[in-house]
Amino acid sequence: MTERRNRSGAYSRRLIGPLTTLLLLLSVNRGMSDGSLNDIKFTGKVVDPSGAPIADARIKLTSPQILRSGALQLDATTTDAQGFFSLALPSSWRRTPMSLRQELFVSAAVDGRVGGVAFYRTSLPTPDGLVIRLDSTEKSNLAAVQIVTADGQPVVDAKVTVSALLVDGIHNGVDEDDARRTAANFGRSLESSEVGFIVPKSQVLVCDELQRIQGVTDDSGKVLLPVPASQLGGVQVELEQAGTQLVSVNPWARHEKREWPNRVRLRPTGQLVGRLVHKDVSLTRNQRFTLMSAFSDPGSGVDVSSSVEVVSDVNGQFAAEDMIVGSLFIRGELTMAPEYVIEWAPQEITSGDNEFEFPIVRTVRVSGRIVDSKSQQGVASADVLHTSAAGHKRFPCDQNGRFSLRSAPGELYLLVMSPTGYVLDHRIRQFDVPERESFALPDIELSPLSTIRGIVVDESAKPVVGADVRANWTGRDLRFGTERNQEKLAKSDVAGEFIMAHVDVREGVRLTATKDGRSRILTFAESEVSSPVTMTLVENDRQSIVGKVVDQQGREVANARLHVLHRTLDKNGHWSAVEDLTPVVSNQSATQSDGSFATMPVEPQGQYQLVVRGHRFAPLRTKWLDVTRPNGFDLGTLRIEQVDGIPGSVVDTHGRPVANANVQLRGVDSTSEVLSA
Repeated sequence: MTERRNRSGAYSRRLIGPLTTLLLLLSVNRGMSDGSLNDIKFTGKVVDPSGAPIADARIKLTSPQILRSGALQLDATTTDAQGFFSLALPSSWRRTPMSLRQELFVSAAVDGRVGGVAFYRTSLPTPDGLVIRLDSTEKSNLAAVQIVTADGQPVVDAKVTVSALLVDGIHNGVDEDDARRTAANFGRSLESSEVGFIVPKSQVLVCDELQRIQGVTDDSGKVLLPVPASQLGGVQVELEQAGTQLVSVNPWARHEKREWPNRVRLRPTGQLVGRLVHKDVSLTRNQRFTLMSAFSDPGSGVDVSSSVEVVSDVNGQFAAEDMIVGSLFIRGELTMAPEYVIEWAPQEITSGDNEFEFPIVRTVRVSGRIVDSKSQQGVASADVLHTSAAGHKRFPCDQNGRFSLRSAPGELYLLVMSPTGYVLDHRIRQFDVPERESFALPDIELSPLSTIRGIVVDESAKPVVGADVRANWTGRDLRFGTERNQEKLAKSDVAGEFIMAHVDVREGVRLTATKDGRSRILTFAESEVSSPVTMTLVENDRQSIVGKVVDQQGREVANARLHVLHRTLDKNGHWSAVEDLTPVVSNQSATQSDGSFATMPVEPQGQYQLVVRGHRFAPLRTKWLDVTRPNGFDLGTLRIEQVDGIPGSVVDTHGRPVANANVQLRGVDSTSEVLSA
């Protein structure tokens, strides 16, 4: 960290550290673990390019943090003589909602070589099978980088430090289709391994070991960095008189003109003179906070940033030199007045001189409560996260679910972190805070998840041991922040009983039980799983859709034609195209003389719809049927409406009547009727 006096007389302190784009992402740690049984323990191995084990390598388990140099260290160890290591992911990590987690990085460093792997935030380490390969440090394999100015001129005598590496990203907890789709969206290939699906060179590893890897540019602006060129993910370029810029490659950005890693192009800079404004001038003096400017180039997929810590003088003024041209951000609290904040609005730094005023406003004491939507009791283990110019702060709820924070008047965004056993449909909540001393928010409701209990029996009502039971429901998946088809598995015990905890049954849940070729699929509403459910296995779980068709006066309608339509739900909660099954059930596609009908047996998958058509009757289209509901195959009585015919005549081009012509009527729903003239 360097400190110098600027033109306004105030001091600015330039922050030195790997502040890449990833560091702007939030990492939430809900208390370090004490080594409890809930920790996720896993092992791995470090090898060289030939596969030989590497002993005494320093191993660290880390995750990015916001606006800090380095990363949050979760565990550390060294490899043994056979290259093996063991780490523990704290149980607190699993208590952090998926949508708030950041990548997990496992880094290995020894004798100047650094490497690692990244687990995506939707993934967790597997117990074993992890292998980290440290590439050769032969000169031909290293990153020869040229540092140039924005207009392409070499930058001489710049100190260049490696700030980030590109490493393999590991996807697990998702199926191959999801992983392959994610990779393809960003032009990446996909590989399989024991620990999950691997997207090569897709993540940036932030590691404090990298601070030791540095060099100085020569007269042509070039420097040889002791890391493989294919793994270079970010550099910090420090100039004696022109400040520091952090340049990193965005591995997910599609790029047409990427020069990385052969050439690193710096951004032009500007000077900033600012002033804090408030009627009480004492609030504007000696305030310390951080200014950061950032720029992302979509054409090259490269991100550049610079940051300076400033202190306002007796007049509330401060200055920052060599801020890159880009978007300006403010981070930090007012050190002398915690109940006040800097009112910040988006600003752009341009080349040359920039002057800004930043008003100081008094915050409002905001209180709120997180409650159980059913009992309306407070949820003690919930947290809320408040985002402001000062950064991100977490506020835990007390035993009654209450929390309190200070916020500037205007829009307030709270990120609610629901504990295990609860689900929140809208995790980010927005409120309008009025300008007053205090303000009470309306209660924020969390929906409790349910526990399903049941028994699996055969057709003789005897318990079935070891049956596989699967629960499927559509709900908010916290890993992806979207509505998805979710799943939980269980097995029936010696009494045929099973139990599933933390299931979202508000929109119904589908249970599938299977054993030795026998199966049963049933869908239950929320009220129906409050007591134990029974799953009776059958040899062929197919049934006919049955019912009866009558007219408006209750008279049976014979020979009404039936069309059976079918659709299925994919894992992302989207319905497939509608399939017409009528040809399959053609030999049973009309009502009997008493108006009754029974289709050919259909599978209990997806939803079915019947279209009933009768002569001189308006077509009847049923709602989509979930036949996995108890008695879902029985439609009961369907009433169709008799309609008068449409008068008309068919003639030829000479006006003469045409007998025995077929006339087709087409409805607005694309249905049609063929009549005889």
